Amino acid sequence: MREMAPPIHVTKVTGTPFHRDERGMVAIFFALTMAVLMGFSAVSLDAGNLYVTRQRLMDVADAAALAGVQFLPEDPWQARNTAEQYAVQNGLPSDQVLAEVAPGGTSLKVTVGRTVSFHFAPVLGQKYTEVQAVATASVGQLTSLNGVVPLGVERGSFTFGETYSLKLGPGSSSPDPHHGNFHALALGGKGASVYRENLSHGFSQVLRVGDTVETEPGNMAGPTQEGISARLRDDGEETWESYGRQSRRRVYVPIVDSFDVNGRKEVKIVGFAAFFLEEEEDEDDGPDHDHHSVVIKGRFVREYREGEMGDFSCDDDFGLRALRLIH
Repeated sequence: MREMAPPIHVTKVTGTPFHRDERGMVAIFFALTMAVLMGFSAVSLDAGNLYVTRQRLMDVADAAALAGVQFLPEDPWQARNTAEQYAVQNGLPSDQVLAEVAPGGTSLKVTVGRTVSFHFAPVLGQKYTEVQAVATASVGQLTSLNGVVPLGVERGSFTFGETYSLKLGPGSSSPDPHHGNFHALALGGKGASVYRENLSHGFSQVLRVGDTVETEPGNMAGPTQEGISARLRDDGEETWESYGRQSRRRVYVPIVDSFDVNGRKEVKIVGFAAFFLEEEEDEDDGPDHDHHSVVIKGRFVREYREGEMGDFSCDDDFGLRALRLIH
C-alpha cells in the first residue's frame, strides 16, 4: 500500500517579541517627545513673561529718569529722590531702585530691578531670575525750536517768576528802544501782517542757536494788539504758576545777542526762553498823547522739552532746557 504523507501542522502567529518591543519603543519615544515639548512650552511661557517684565522695567526707568533729571543741575538730591519715588509708586520695591547723578550734575542714571519667578521652568531646575533695566537722562541747553513768537529778548540774566518786557514802546524808559527797534523780529517775511500772524500762532519753521534773523522796526501797535488778542482768545483763568502744556499764554522767544542796531538789521540768536504773557499794556507816546503803543510783558518761567540739545552752560542758561534719554 502506498504510504500517506505526514500531516502538515500550521501554527497561527498572533504576536512576536519583536512586535511587542516595537510598541514599547513607540510609547517611550512619545513620552520623551511630550516631555521635550512641555519643556519648550515652559521655556516659551517663562521667556514671554521675562520679556514683558523687562519692557515694563524699561518704561519705568525711562520715565523715572526724565522725572528726576528736571531738577538738575540745581538740586541733585531732589533729582535722585524724585526718580526713586516715581519708580516705587509704579510698583517697584525700593531696594531694587537706584538713582545716581553723574559727575558734572547734568545727567541722571536710574537702575531698576525685579525678581521674576518661573511658573514652568522649575521642572528644568530654574526657579527664578533677576531682571534689570537702566536708563540715563541728560539736561542741556535747548538749541532748536519752532513755534516762537516774533519778539526778541536781549541776552542777560533772568530770575524765575520776574516780569520782563518782551515788546517795548516808544515811551519805554528802561530799557531804551534802539534806533526804532522795539524788540520785534521779522520771521519768515517782512511787514505787519507776517508779524501779526507769527505773534498769534507762532513761527512754524525751526530756528537754531547761531541763526541770524532780521529785526522788524517800528511801533506796530495795531498788529501787536491784534496778534496778542487772537492768541489769548479763550485762554481761561490760567496763572504763571499753574498753566497747562497747551497754554496760549506761554510763549517761546529767541534770546538775541543785542538789539543795539539801527533800523532793519540782523541779530544773532544765542538761546531760547519761555515766558508767561501778562496782559498787554497801552501807553501814550509823545508829548501830546495823541498816539499809543502796546507794551508786552511776560513772567520768566522754566520749562523742559525734548529736542536738540547742547552742552549745559550757566552763562547761556535761559531756563528753556532740553531733555534727552540715553540708553
